[in-house]
Amino acid sequence: MSADAARATSWRHWAARAALIVAVAGAMSLVAGAVPRDQTLVFWARGRLITELRATFSGEEQKEPLGGVTLRPAHRARERLKYVIALPHGDYVIHVEAALAPAPNSGRRAIETSVTRRVTLDGTETVIPLPESPR
Repeated sequence: MSADAARATSWRHWAARAALIVAVAGAMSLVAGAVPRDQTLVFWARGRLITELRATFSGEEQKEPLGGVTLRPAHRARERLKYVIALPHGDYVIHVEAALAPAPNSGRRAIETSVTRRVTLDGTETVIPLPESPR
């Protein structure tokens, strides 16, 4: 084999390897985006106490929920409730219905409220403020 033929063969091998590496990297990035990851949601009642909270999670373009949860604080109502859900990073619609008690000595009454929020989940903590007015 001549030197020119050897160089051409070497170049073709290198190009084939480079193309394979790029294809594998591209496929891995597509698959990694669809892998569920822990997403922390913080439901915040701003000066009220959450006694019960129901939430449903939908993809931004989906009509049917992907799932849902009902949370009731075990020992006492709280102003903030954290919930960790496994979903791929992306855009979601979260619908929340909550029963809120007044903070001690606030002179307020208990209410039920609801909110629908569009959120982008990216692995960081996402805070969802709950409205202070009844639904």
